[in-house]
Amino acid sequence: MLERKLSPIKAIFIIGVLLLLLSPTSAQVTQAEEIPLVTEGSTITELETYKISGYKWHDTNGDGYWNEEPTLPGWAITLSEGETILHTITDTNGYYEFIVNNPALYTVSEEIQTGWTQTGLLENSLAISGSFTCTFGLITAPSEGEPVVVLNKENTCDFGNQSDEPETESDTQKISGYKWHDTNGDGYWDESEIGLNDWEINLTDGQNSFSTTTNNNGYYEFYVNTNSLWTVSETKQTGWTQTGLLENDLAISDSFSCTFGILTEPQNIEEIKTLSLDNTCDFGNQADTDLILQPVIEPIPERSTRSGGSRRNTIDTLLPTPLILGVSTSSVQLCPFLSNYLQSGAPNDSWEVTKLQLFLTTIMNLNTPTTGYFDETTVANVKLFQERYRSEILDPWYDRGIVSHNRPTGFVYKTTKWKINDLICPKSEPYPNLSEDHS
Repeated sequence: MLERKLSPIKAIFIIGVLLLLLSPTSAQVTQAEEIPLVTEGSTITELETYKISGYKWHDTNGDGYWNEEPTLPGWAITLSEGETILHTITDTNGYYEFIVNNPALYTVSEEIQTGWTQTGLLENSLAISGSFTCTFGLITAPSEGEPVVVLNKENTCDFGNQSDEPETESDTQKISGYKWHDTNGDGYWDESEIGLNDWEINLTDGQNSFSTTTNNNGYYEFYVNTNSLWTVSETKQTGWTQTGLLENDLAISDSFSCTFGILTEPQNIEEIKTLSLDNTCDFGNQADTDLILQPVIEPIPERSTRSGGSRRNTIDTLLPTPLILGVSTSSVQLCPFLSNYLQSGAPNDSWEVTKLQLFLTTIMNLNTPTTGYFDETTVANVKLFQERYRSEILDPWYDRGIVSHNRPTGFVYKTTKWKINDLICPKSEPYPNLSEDHS
């Protein structure tokens, strides 16, 4: 799916409102002295990390290979190194991840559940037989000095399990979809509109009920193995109104939920309910704040939509400059949006961090508590932002040979700060000079 972006005009307006409401009482915010930070992708030892990750999948045919079979959420995975043991569980996509900062010999294992048998193990995508665990790390013996452990930066271990109750691939049906930000409230998913993460989606057939949350792209999915009438709904959130519902890509009006399954009543046979193998339900919501700047809709020739129907296109016409608390938004100093470099553990300017957190939540739709403190959530969401725009933020450092890798770092230095400012104030400042950081 195409990446969905908030228009620069709306982005600037929303940020302007938030700055007016949350800015310090002083009319002038003193810019803190720039903090000397390491560059994006730095190889300083304390920032070196190693990832061990993978998936847990339902090996429905028991052949030990992942043949586009569904994943298994909520499954306990363990990472051990000597006496150090870490635990996690697979997410709604069957994915798990450990981040470690020292090379060592690591073992990854799964917690076997009653009624399941491990049938597949993929270590770095290679099938492993005769073992139930993955081992990462290699001991080398140099010609001089003590032996050392070498660990790859990326390590994957995938576990496949088959249910003891035989199933066929056709026994499992998928119900999935997206939650999107319907900024103009027209009920259709426009290319400029983004997905909404961390939104609770519910599935029930009257007797069984399940819930999950949307991922960073606004996506969710359920797998069920019973034919029934299933209803998919979203949990309402304060400050939002549902404006669109797409059931199998068709716009549905006068309903707030999707229903999947067909009832048939053959003669002398108990009622049968059939469900398709793939069912989609997309929810669109408009934020109450979107109504402050509402586009004027002009009739133009109809065009096809992803739902197979048609609608009128929209032309954004700015309303007169809004006044908030008696102050025109045109007086808000937005550019540059961020003035300082920021990093976890550094003496950051709390107002700069607050603005960063507002940007991540409001513009990038990455839920980041507004604390003014560069916490772990802020670091994680900055990494997601860097990954989203890696070609402009991360790759230039690596391509120029300044750093040895192009992984997200989670702190705001030259290219990250520039990209944030460019999204809020397009073309307001040139791309940063990286030659000064070349050692």
